[in-house]
Amino acid sequence: MSILKRFLIVFLCTLGVTVRSNAQKVVEYRESQSRLAEPVMGVYIKPLVADLEVDTIKGKIKDTWEFTDREVNALKGEVPNLRARALFLSTDRHHADVIVAASFDIKSKDGGTSYEVIVIGYPAKYKNWRTAVSTDNDWIRNEKFTPNGTAAQTQAISK
Repeated sequence: MSILKRFLIVFLCTLGVTVRSNAQKVVEYRESQSRLAEPVMGVYIKPLVADLEVDTIKGKIKDTWEFTDREVNALKGEVPNLRARALFLSTDRHHADVIVAASFDIKSKDGGTSYEVIVIGYPAKYKNWRTAVSTDNDWIRNEKFTPNGTAAQTQAISK
């Protein structure tokens, strides 16, 4: 047999083995989809409603609170935290649950080493707590679906 024939036979055998070994490497792919219908379980609590009684004897209050730089750092230097702290102090001072229609004036003092927060509003207390009835549900539902601003703007801040 000539060298060329031998070379051709060896080449064809090698080619056959290579093709066969590649044919054995099978890559599989599988994808499945299904729908899941599982019951949803929840707990529902009847909402409570209360009347808000504004302190008509005190009327409109104006409290001034001073915070050192150290206190402001403890409040993470964030204005909403400074406002909330001043509001808490005013509710505590006036034995109130909330300050209705609160407005604020915040300014730095002493070259930025302390801050002054003025809280203006009406102290009020919750009274006549009761479980909501069907007539209450209408305005509660409207409040939830009416775009009155952010949640922070529509919630009463209490101590």
